[in-house]
Amino acid sequence: YTPQEDLKRRLAVDHCHATERVRGLLCARCNTGIGAFKENIELLLKAAAYLRHHESIAARKSSGTTCV
Repeated sequence: YTPQEDLKRRLAVDHCHATERVRGLLCARCNTGIGAFKENIELLLKAAAYLRHHESIAARKSSGTTCV
């Protein structure tokens, strides 16, 4: 998956649910993802940290330098 693949499809109009103001255009997957996190920046940051943590574990495993 790449954002460019979604650009070949339809763009979604992103808006703030609290104010109903339009923020911009996003690919449908990104717009759905933001909605799934209820537009909560802290949750999005925690999800990103989780992915980074597990990405680094996978990298260490593949290099043979982990005890996990």
